[in-house]
Amino acid sequence: MVCTDNGLSSIDNRKFNDRDEDNEWVKKGVIGQRHFVVVQSLKKMDKTLQDWALGQEGWSYRTKDSSGKRITVNNFSLTKLNNDNYGEFRNVTFFKERTAAENGLDQRLIATFSLKYKEYMQALRKGKIDRAEKMIKNGTYKKQNDSSPRSLIKESHTTEDGQEATVRKADIDKEKIDKDSRFDGFYCLATNMFKDKYPIELIAKIGARRWEIEECFRIMKSDFNARPFFHNKDSRIKAHLMTCFMALMLIRTIERQIAANSGAHPRYPDGKYTVSEILTALREIKVIRLDGGRGYQPDYTDSPVIKDLLEIFDLKELEKEVIFADKFKEILKRIKKAPRKYKSQGTP
Repeated sequence: MVCTDNGLSSIDNRKFNDRDEDNEWVKKGVIGQRHFVVVQSLKKMDKTLQDWALGQEGWSYRTKDSSGKRITVNNFSLTKLNNDNYGEFRNVTFFKERTAAENGLDQRLIATFSLKYKEYMQALRKGKIDRAEKMIKNGTYKKQNDSSPRSLIKESHTTEDGQEATVRKADIDKEKIDKDSRFDGFYCLATNMFKDKYPIELIAKIGARRWEIEECFRIMKSDFNARPFFHNKDSRIKAHLMTCFMALMLIRTIERQIAANSGAHPRYPDGKYTVSEILTALREIKVIRLDGGRGYQPDYTDSPVIKDLLEIFDLKELEKEVIFADKFKEILKRIKKAPRKYKSQGTP
């Protein structure tokens, strides 16, 4: 299953990942099933679909009844949202869905609206407007991509009667701001995982965890120095990236082992420590060789992260002041057997 943002949600990518159990080659066992959950750009939608996604009617949301049971309220109109009930609905996510056949691909579209997300988008735009106004004041503007504050500036090179102007004039493009504000609070996902088999909660959960993909890229680039790299042979480039990817897999596995061992924790996704905290702790765990190798002494500052690491890897002996050589050899043998132990337990 592929989950990606708008940058990789092209029709070609969606079609490549559109293989369910009814696919001829899947039935024959030649290839496996493939599904996708991707961000659907509202601005790039067909007008009919865009009007549906931004329409005020036909929304649903989850709430609790008087007995505390979870229920779904259907056919809600966003026109009912006002200052009196703003606090009540501020943290509610409204949703609606439909199917669409386009470019030879059947898809399920899930549109959402959130007042909290609307506030966030409005705050981002206000910041862009403030920076754009500063650029105009300082004369440092030059129109760039749509995400730049410069995109909110328009220039005029003629006078009101159409004559060529000798002085350029710049101002905030209020028409563009009004046009963009139509999308405040709205969001849309597209998937080939249809309603009869996959509830909307599952799709929303998959989409909500998309940020972890971006975090993985950040970890590889920042913590494991995936780039820049100084190789010019394909084999070395591949080896470098594969080493970084294997390190990422290992650190993510450790992260989830700690979470599984610690139980419920407020950090998402079920994590107790950040990857940076775990890496720092792993690098701090050292031992000093004593008396020509007759013993070893732990050399690190104790911390909750290190305690959890030693516990999940069954290395609590490293918490002692001195470890004799024979005991240290037993620890090393246990470490060598650990991969087979975890494999037999079905640990990812």
